[in-house]
Amino acid sequence: MKKTYSELIRIPTFEERYQYLRLCGKVAEETFGFKRWLNQEFYHSDEWMRFRNKIIIRDNGCDLALEGFEIFGSIIIHHI
Repeated sequence: MKKTYSELIRIPTFEERYQYLRLCGKVAEETFGFKRWLNQEFYHSDEWMRFRNKIIIRDNGCDLALEGFEIFGSIIIHHI
């Protein structure tokens, strides 16, 4: 199932948005094969950091882009 930001922001509650994004994976489950270093390299690039900052601004620093769920600590950007 392809998930999109435009669908996510139409979902009214935090719990429903969480369920929409939930992957139901397991810790240490193989998701990238043995090439996980490829995505880790990207997530430390200047390109990702610029993109990340745009996302934080777009979502007003709110968790799952939902007003009332402001993030005051470290912000983790979902890759949707």
